[in-house]
Amino acid sequence: MTPRRHRTGSERGSATVPGVSIIAVSVLLVVVLAGLGGAQAARHRAQQAADLAALAAARSLTGGAAPACAAAAATAAAAGARLVDCQVTWPMVDVAVSAPAPGGGEAHAAARAGPVITNLSRAPPEGPTPAG
Repeated sequence: MTPRRHRTGSERGSATVPGVSIIAVSVLLVVVLAGLGGAQAARHRAQQAADLAALAAARSLTGGAAPACAAAAATAAAAGARLVDCQVTWPMVDVAVSAPAPGGGEAHAAARAGPVITNLSRAPPEGPTPAG
């Protein structure tokens, strides 16, 4: 039997390029999926802050539009977001917030809530006025 000789020609290292390509694509896929997951988490945080802000505003609505929007702003800030808009149209409160997202962006969300009172026929103290 004659010993086999290893090929030292053009096939040496031929698996390196496909191997590196597969690793690069895998790393890119992980980075993209992590970014999408972070953006989705930021969107959920923004929606949570908007929901809480709208409920806080609705609870304070009997005091008028200004206290309701102030309560919304304080609640949004406590949830790590910023109140962008607050509109009071008796008996509803609409709020919009923005929260920081990964990569320096912002996630936006909006919510609506009504007053936490039993008698909705009563007119608001300040009437139906928008507040900002």
